[in-house]
Amino acid sequence: MVMDIFVCGMDSSKHERQPQPISQGPEWSDVIPVSQNDAPNSIVRFTYLERFTEIMGYFRAIFCMRFDFFILS
Repeated sequence: MVMDIFVCGMDSSKHERQPQPISQGPEWSDVIPVSQNDAPNSIVRFTYLERFTEIMGYFRAIFCMRFDFFILS
């Protein structure tokens, strides 16, 4: 049995102005987002809002860069 769980994020339809996606910002052009690696046969499948997925991908990329810098210095 697989359970689908809806997680995180604000309902953007309630807001007047839609924020620009991070991927369209010129300051992020050299950052490659890191996607979440879920197990293919997991028991619980989480469904994230597209905006949340994008933000977390960039967060993981920045975190990895900072972690690598700390380890290698």
